[in-house]
Amino acid sequence: MTTLVQLNQSKPRATQLQPRYHVTVLSNFARGYDKYARDYSKARISESRFTDKFHLLELDQLQIGIEKNNRLLKKLNLPDNQLLVLETFVDPDQLQVTEQTGLGHYIQREAIRLQRVYLVDRDLTLHEISLEEAMARSLSILQRNLSDFSELTPRSVSLLPVAIGCQAKCSFCFSKSSASTDQEKGTLSPEYINTILQTAKARGAQRAVITGGGEPTLYPRAKLLELIRLAANWFPEKVVLITNGYLLTEMSTTERLAFLEELQAVGLTTLAISHHHYDSAVNRRIMNLEIDIAKISKCLTGQPDRFPSLSMRLICVLQKAGIESQSAIRNYLDWAASLKIREVCFKELYVSTSVESVYFSRPANEWSEAHQVPLQLLLDYFQQEQWVRIGELPWGAPIYTGMIKGVPMKVAAYTEPSLLWELNQGLCRSWNIMADGRCLTSLEDRRSEIQIV
Repeated sequence: MTTLVQLNQSKPRATQLQPRYHVTVLSNFARGYDKYARDYSKARISESRFTDKFHLLELDQLQIGIEKNNRLLKKLNLPDNQLLVLETFVDPDQLQVTEQTGLGHYIQREAIRLQRVYLVDRDLTLHEISLEEAMARSLSILQRNLSDFSELTPRSVSLLPVAIGCQAKCSFCFSKSSASTDQEKGTLSPEYINTILQTAKARGAQRAVITGGGEPTLYPRAKLLELIRLAANWFPEKVVLITNGYLLTEMSTTERLAFLEELQAVGLTTLAISHHHYDSAVNRRIMNLEIDIAKISKCLTGQPDRFPSLSMRLICVLQKAGIESQSAIRNYLDWAASLKIREVCFKELYVSTSVESVYFSRPANEWSEAHQVPLQLLLDYFQQEQWVRIGELPWGAPIYTGMIKGVPMKVAAYTEPSLLWELNQGLCRSWNIMADGRCLTSLEDRRSEIQIV
């Protein structure tokens, strides 16, 4: 049971939040659930009636909801559809008795914040599954006419020149849970890469990203610069290099400036550095690597006239024992602003699902599930601080602007789209060009390989 302490100037009292349950069908979950707010709203389902009230049951009253939704199951007649029980915590003072039947209660809200979800087995016992699993199963029921991987329009084209290999050892590293672990070593010829970039541009890609796999700056310097140059030929407005920053940290100031100038000269527009805490000691514990962001930013953001077309972005993964509170978010942004860094991407730890991914049981995925901090924390912060929402990515990840200590900031609240979302929408986050030359539309599924040339 969760305790919510309410502050009252006259007489403080503690409200004991109590668990309540709502029965629905699995096919409705993807329609009503918002993974950013972690809530389920009937108002998102067009057929719903009385969307201003949410009916809830105690555990020993579930049969009421089961009987009602069994009728809905039969009416919908969708393959693999089944009952789903949603658990929430509510203030008992907000519960009102259902007038017509006197059975169960309702709250005067259109949505409930979800704690857990359960499938209902044939013997009517509850079987807990993760929210991500419920979403994936729900989408798989709804999406019987999915696009083929080859039909997906890429939003980006990502070059992963290093298969495996990184100075850092982050527990959540997605490469350990993805197709990157299965590829063989190979060589990406400039001619092949140029053809890939040209085709991606023609298919609708808007930007190029050099990432991993492993750490891309482990790629031979001349070859890395050539990759960026080729990418910039087709995507002059946006070429991003995602790095852990170790190579730049270890360089002398003279070497660092020279390398940054080389990157700018070949067309890099954004240097994105993974850094998961404003406290260097905490970041060192998370990454198992010493990175000095101040050194890098002093050269880059501290000399805007020298680097007019190259910006710096920080990538921070929200996680338990890291950035996990609004005060930590505020401190991180204050720290970034003090270094004149104007772009930050906060990422939710991505948890793949057994329905979508053949890598579901990998340790990195299990670690991510156990340490995930919901993006709602970030959204609540932006609302509280009155940041302006200026847009969102196609799958809903929002982008905000605000001012920190006189420094204009642009911050993304990023989460990955699910594989099933991409197949349904006909749009993938990226074509991923592996070190061995294969093109995968999803790093979660080896079956997503497509033939470009």
